[in-house]
Amino acid sequence: MKKSEKIIIKHIPDFLDYCEVEKGLADRTQKDYNQYLKKFVEWLKNTKKEALLPHELTSDDIWAYRLYLSRYTDEKGRSLKKVTQNYYLIALRALLGYFTAKDIVSLPADKITLPKAAMAEKTVKFLNLEQIERLLLAPNTNSHQGLRDRAILETLFSTGLRIAELVALNHEQFANVRDKKDLELGIIGKGSHPRTVYFSERALSWLKKYLETRKDKAKPLFIHYKSRRDAEPRLT
Repeated sequence: MKKSEKIIIKHIPDFLDYCEVEKGLADRTQKDYNQYLKKFVEWLKNTKKEALLPHELTSDDIWAYRLYLSRYTDEKGRSLKKVTQNYYLIALRALLGYFTAKDIVSLPADKITLPKAAMAEKTVKFLNLEQIERLLLAPNTNSHQGLRDRAILETLFSTGLRIAELVALNHEQFANVRDKKDLELGIIGKGSHPRTVYFSERALSWLKKYLETRKDKAKPLFIHYKSRRDAEPRLT
């Protein structure tokens, strides 16, 4: 382990490159880390610690930063939710993990613990079957846009695709589905990891109905119907 003579703030771009190249994290995760670490940089500057080196960061600094997050209010007087505070701490913990991975002397990442009560705030709520069916029936399938939306919903429920994975699908991947009842499709998922998803007979039937309305040659599977002619037609 070695002591770095580069201040913590200047290590952040290197950390983000590390997330991309060595950790293989998605662009969105890298952007989130960058955004959340800006709050830590703000705290360093507010406390005149912007020249702090990695090995100079102490447990007292972490505690002071946690108090800063807990007491922070924006210009409208709004405070940070406990779950949001955790996101800032997770980003800082990842930065400390980077220091360890690069043999840079610093506070161990496990010195930053996350309150269980804060994690409990983030609860998952599930739709029941009746609610799912109402959602699936919501689009007006007499229109091209409605057929697209129904195909999107059926695809999401059948495959479990993330939104980013869904909008990345291309028309050519479904060029030979006319005579198929179901489909297994290989995709590149989060963190550039390949995986296989399954389209049920029901989901594939709605995709076929949607594709029958497509007379264009656009590359994306799911397209905008109100975009300018020169604009990117892919949904985002």
